[in-house]
Amino acid sequence: ISTIASAPLAALGQFYSTTAGNINIAGQAGAAGGTATSVSSVTINPLPTISYAGSPFSYTQGTAITTLTPSLTNSPTTFTCSPTLPTGLSFGTTNGVISGTPSVSSASTVYTVTGTNGNGCTNTTSINILLLSDNAIIIYYTQRYIILWK
Repeated sequence: ISTIASAPLAALGQFYSTTAGNINIAGQAGAAGGTATSVSSVTINPLPTISYAGSPFSYTQGTAITTLTPSLTNSPTTFTCSPTLPTGLSFGTTNGVISGTPSVSSASTVYTVTGTNGNGCTNTTSINILLLSDNAIIIYYTQRYIILWK
């Protein structure tokens, strides 16, 4: 913050105090033999955080996934996911939960989940989901995998 009501902080005496997410700024400016005091308060709202343990995720078409419930801080209350999840998977717009049974296979895709809290603060996280065909064979090799189709 460099100005308050278009007055440089230097002209206000630059007195700052902070408590519990608030910044209080007070100062005095003299004019023609008088003084004026101004106090302003700015509230700093914390960003919500969202995380899904275990990404990247691999699931098989036609088999119910283990429900993905995010860990949350700073109370996000609404959620979005982009791009849209594959057919059969659902996304909770009030809790960020991903669940369902995928009815299609899809290549490994990065999804961006955004959470917004009651103060209007937003934050995002990314998860990677791979949906394998129900007849895929996976061979793991040094932390990478090769998918062979029947």
